[in-house]
Amino acid sequence: MLIPVVLVFHAGLYDSFVDNVLSGWGMWGTFIIHLSSRPKRGEVTVTVVFGLVLRLAYDLAIGEKGYPGSALIGMGVFLGLASLVVLLIRAVGAPNDRSPMVRRALAVIAIFNYIGVSLSLYISFARWARPVKLDYLLYTFDGSLGFQPAFKLAQLVRASATMTWIEVMIYNSFGLWFCLIYAAHARYNGKFPFDILRLFVSNAFIGFSLFFVFPAMGPKYAFPTFPELPLAVHPAPVVMDGFPNAIPSLHFGGALLIFWMARPWKWLRIATGTFLVLTAVATMALGEHYLVDLVVAVPYALAILAFSAKVPDRNLPLISGGAMVASWLGILYAGGTPRFAAWLLIVATIALSYFLERRLAAKLWLTQPAESSVDQPSPMVPLPG
Repeated sequence: MLIPVVLVFHAGLYDSFVDNVLSGWGMWGTFIIHLSSRPKRGEVTVTVVFGLVLRLAYDLAIGEKGYPGSALIGMGVFLGLASLVVLLIRAVGAPNDRSPMVRRALAVIAIFNYIGVSLSLYISFARWARPVKLDYLLYTFDGSLGFQPAFKLAQLVRASATMTWIEVMIYNSFGLWFCLIYAAHARYNGKFPFDILRLFVSNAFIGFSLFFVFPAMGPKYAFPTFPELPLAVHPAPVVMDGFPNAIPSLHFGGALLIFWMARPWKWLRIATGTFLVLTAVATMALGEHYLVDLVVAVPYALAILAFSAKVPDRNLPLISGGAMVASWLGILYAGGTPRFAAWLLIVATIALSYFLERRLAAKLWLTQPAESSVDQPSPMVPLPG
């Protein structure tokens, strides 16, 4: 288990832990998971003060390089480190009613970080094992819609420096949202028939494994002219050097899973819905994904959600989601999709996935626990029918 950790850190995991925006957002997530363990007000105060002291010491001793927004985002690194120290002290202290929550919070933080390290090694192996990329096939399918959505969206977003910065921050804040949705479920103490940790682990490793099946990099990496359209593209496999992590879009698929899992909390549903829309824009506008990557991510997310459910009704969405993903990859391999058929496939995929998710949601989220609690979710978002 330590091999991925040793290899990735030996190669250099981050140029700078503190000055890396991914670290800032991710460690904000660590702080949020700490809060989900029900700390008392005094413990939260100590953690925040400790985090501020760490930041001051770092600024005086080393100094931040800084990036737009680092005053707030970078603070997450120090709050996260402070949370880890406080949780460790609580975990080795005298047992009490809160000890299981503290140990679970530490375990979840360790799992999230270990997954991140392991996937860095996994995707590096995919880069070596799959030198032939299929980006031109994805580009051709998007073009069959009558335009190139990712290229058009990138041109619009890049016209505004503010919008570009917002989309970069949204794209890099992905880890924070997974921690937030976990914290919401943790405070509800597993009352839903759903295994959120199974979802996190299966989403990571199944999703990354699909990159070996259909290796593609994304328009920014496959086309040097991005966001300007290339002169001519022949739909065929091509040897390219880069990481194959385009289809399905795990960023959009993950944001969709977060949105679905937020259904019991109205305020969280609104927040994650906004995040979902902005993520859809960011994935294409930043050149990381084609539109079809997002489309395939919808049934993929449905299958992952069903796989993590603990209800008998999960079989239909699980099998259907998996079958749709497999069918899409086969269609994309074949190439040459007419415009009408391309649009029909997209609409049918989204509509069927929407219907099956709503059907599964009726079993997952609408059953209220017998006991009431101050942490009980706000009224459920109603489902039609």
